[in-house]
Amino acid sequence: MWAKLDKKRIALYSLCVLLFIVAGILQYIDEDLPMFSAKICNLIANLIFFVLIFLWGISIKNRIVDKPTKIRLLTAAGLIFFWFLIRYIKYDSFGEKDTAGRYLWYLYYVPQCFVPPIALITALGIIRKNKHTINKWLYLIFIPAFVFTSLILTNDLHQLVFSFRNNFENFSSDYRHEIIYYMTMGWIILSIISFIAVLFFKCSISACKKRIWIPICVFIICGVTSFLCFLFATRSYKIPELISFSFILILESCIFIGLIPSNENYEKYFAISDVSSIITNKNIKLIYHSANFLLATKKQCEEAKINGSVFLNENFRLSCKTISGGYVFYLEDLSQINKLLNKLSSINEELLEESEMIIYENELKEKNASLEQKNQLYSKMFCVVSDSIASINNLLDEIDKNSKKYKQNLKIACVYLAYIKRRSNLEVISNGNKTIDINEIILSINESLIYVSDLGIKTSLTNKTMGKFDSNICILLYEFFQMCVKFNLSNMSNIHVQLISLDDYISISILMNKATHSFIDFKNDDIKKFNGKINILKDAEGLYETLTLKYGGEDK
Repeated sequence: MWAKLDKKRIALYSLCVLLFIVAGILQYIDEDLPMFSAKICNLIANLIFFVLIFLWGISIKNRIVDKPTKIRLLTAAGLIFFWFLIRYIKYDSFGEKDTAGRYLWYLYYVPQCFVPPIALITALGIIRKNKHTINKWLYLIFIPAFVFTSLILTNDLHQLVFSFRNNFENFSSDYRHEIIYYMTMGWIILSIISFIAVLFFKCSISACKKRIWIPICVFIICGVTSFLCFLFATRSYKIPELISFSFILILESCIFIGLIPSNENYEKYFAISDVSSIITNKNIKLIYHSANFLLATKKQCEEAKINGSVFLNENFRLSCKTISGGYVFYLEDLSQINKLLNKLSSINEELLEESEMIIYENELKEKNASLEQKNQLYSKMFCVVSDSIASINNLLDEIDKNSKKYKQNLKIACVYLAYIKRRSNLEVISNGNKTIDINEIILSINESLIYVSDLGIKTSLTNKTMGKFDSNICILLYEFFQMCVKFNLSNMSNIHVQLISLDDYISISILMNKATHSFIDFKNDDIKKFNGKINILKDAEGLYETLTLKYGGEDK
């Protein structure tokens, strides 16, 4: 297959060379022929050049892989085509004295000024790495091309490129080159030399450097040939075709040695590649196949085409992708993936078991933490009511059904039990809460007063506050009430309790008739935290005690 392919390439190159020679022969003889025959020969010669340039542009479009490189080379091909077109129009349609013919001559220099920097940018683009675009500042090399082109196109105004006789007489043959012309030629030559230098630098760091002699030889041969043809003013080939096709040959030699990446030899690479795949036409007829492809049946290919993929067995999957003109089918070896999946499945089961153990451990820790929190709460509750429990035990030890104090002790025990119940409830509420609704304290005091009234003591409660207060303040208020009741329960005749909040203070006032026991050392440290104080007023009728605490702006 590759022998045939090489023969096709040789035949194609030979045909192009033959056509180029034929065009040269036609241009050589057209000056000796009658006008009509000369025009026919000139037309055929130019058509040959147009076809060769057009076909080269098509081959660039099909062969060049890198998109920016492809665009630049196609632009160069378009400029070369433009050069031949305006040359043909100039000589075929305008005379030596036509102003339009002179401007068409000026337009020759548009391709000459722009193709060399395009070639240089193409060479610079080839050496970029990791698919990074070339530096935008490099495009500044087109500025001289624009400047020189503008000066040439406006030469009639200043004649700094070409100078003519008065009224542009015999401008086509009688003119002189001026300073801008030489600067333009210097710029073009500098661009060409830079282009060659960059290509040489590229070859010095690439795998194709062993074949760098090919484009160098092509450059030398084309340069010498163009110089000789220009020196002896040959009739067969003029400057446009010499420069243009020299440029094309140099680029083709760079493509041939691999300096400019192309998709040539892809069939060979596909055939010897390790990729297990085939390429078919629309009718699933085999066109190309890789060396190690395990042939699938047409039915399997049809199924893969419809579904996108099909499993030939547990380890091989046949997949299909649509391409231009047909399909590509490729085998995927999933054996290693299956092994990994089995291993991952085993690991996943182990991790699942470990995860379940971790979840169980976390649940156990949460339960233990909850149980420990409850135990701490119960311990704290026991500590705050331990004195009351001890008092109840003492009363129960003294109880004797035949004793006169039997009912009295039970009623007193109920007062302590009410406190134990309510105080424990407040401890539960305050656990995790910074505030307590004052109604909880009112309910607690009210329940205690109910059992106090069973002892024949008159009770009353007045509340002039509402809202939420610091938990510690609320508990201090209730404990203060209980202490006053506890130490005067046996001798007071009535008790009146009043809760008031004013500004930033809240107070509880307890009036107990016939009460004698007062205390001022009730939880002094806790009271000081809230800038509190205890006021005690004694008289003949009884005892009046007040606890005032600053709640400092708590939510009311």
